[in-house]
Amino acid sequence: MRALIDFMNLVHPWLGGVGTDLPFPPDDLPGQINLLGTILSANGFGDAGTVIVCDGAMPKGVSGNPASGVAIRFAGPGREADALIEELIEADTGPRHLLVVSSDRRILRAAQRRRAHIATSEAFLRRLKNVPDNNDDDGPGEGGNSPRRNAPLSEEEVESWLTEFGISQESDTES
Repeated sequence: MRALIDFMNLVHPWLGGVGTDLPFPPDDLPGQINLLGTILSANGFGDAGTVIVCDGAMPKGVSGNPASGVAIRFAGPGREADALIEELIEADTGPRHLLVVSSDRRILRAAQRRRAHIATSEAFLRRLKNVPDNNDDDGPGEGGNSPRRNAPLSEEEVESWLTEFGISQESDTES
């Protein structure tokens, strides 16, 4: 299933502690986007044409594709992501195969009007953290072919991701 993700709407609960087992580089937009793209790809959303949507113009250091199969779209100078997300939902030719991730009621209503699947940002973060079993019919993958897992990341895996993105645990705790 493809997903449209309201990036800033997802970042706020993530910073607030939802999905705390997932590493998060504070004050590093390119790192945040790249990390989210990698996590999405690892959870079965990479091959599905998933799009992370952000407010404003693309800043330096951000590429258009943070991970395989995951794209990043910026709404444009002075524009909010909500408007672009609504346009993308409306233009989608297969909304029943689309998951819209946002806690914004306006976005969720637009998705429901087109009969797209919806998830609040908090629920989606918990899903990425706990990754439901393969019998979940709400996401990509079928049976044993799904790249999902049933356990949170181990300390070694968290350390590996932190190293992958050049994040020092000391700098995260000094804030």
